[in-house]
Amino acid sequence: MGQKAIGSYVALGLAIGGCIATLTKVNPVLILSVGGIVGLLLKLTPRKPQPKKTTEQSQAAIGLPLAMEVLPHEIAQLADKTSAPATISLVSLGLTFLKVGFVFFGGGFVLIPILKQLLIDNLHWLTQQEFIDGVAISQLTPGPIAVISTFAGFRVAGLTGAVIATIGLFLPSIVLMFILANYYQKVRHLQPVKHFLSGVNPTVVGMIVSAAINLAPSILPIDQPIRIGINLALLAIGLLVIVKLKWHPAIGLAIGAITGVIIGFIPGLN
Repeated sequence: MGQKAIGSYVALGLAIGGCIATLTKVNPVLILSVGGIVGLLLKLTPRKPQPKKTTEQSQAAIGLPLAMEVLPHEIAQLADKTSAPATISLVSLGLTFLKVGFVFFGGGFVLIPILKQLLIDNLHWLTQQEFIDGVAISQLTPGPIAVISTFAGFRVAGLTGAVIATIGLFLPSIVLMFILANYYQKVRHLQPVKHFLSGVNPTVVGMIVSAAINLAPSILPIDQPIRIGINLALLAIGLLVIVKLKWHPAIGLAIGAITGVIIGFIPGLN
């Protein structure tokens, strides 16, 4: 995403600003708005696209529109309902994800820093480990990474919560897509739209980096040096598989899953 969105020093500055602002817990809506306004005022333009990869994995790596993807129901079966947090109002749950849905654009990975700050830091509905598990499950199932909303909703309020969270997240984009579909040819080439998104995209890259920084301690247990080495090795393998070799992300996840099962049989590492 960085290779696609960061094509100038201004875009790099927006990425760094987005990272720092997210780390200091500035409202994600404000961060995205500022990035878009800067792009609009400075008339930023998108970076010239590189030759397209032909694999589905390369398309997933840059984040594609999510509105009409199929949502798997299997994700709910993988969550442990008994460990869900205290009862939370379904109305509150729905409004929370509806609010996120209004600012969720630009691809699936945009959702990670937004939900991380909202569900972990602000509302304390999920732990960092649960959030990481939800991201992993969303990558293992068909559909976009946004199915993490289904996982989070189930953890908070069971099956009903999963349905409400999913509808709340996707409803704004679906309604807006129906509206814009009639005017697509009129708005697709508007320069202000391009300038705004050219400011938002690098800001999103910085926000994603901040999410990785925040979640890193969960995979680096300071009391288990051997486990840290294993996890760092898996991190390197994941980057190699996806970035360098251009394999499907499921292969990297499978390597991690198999390694985790093996580690589970080793005393002191599980």
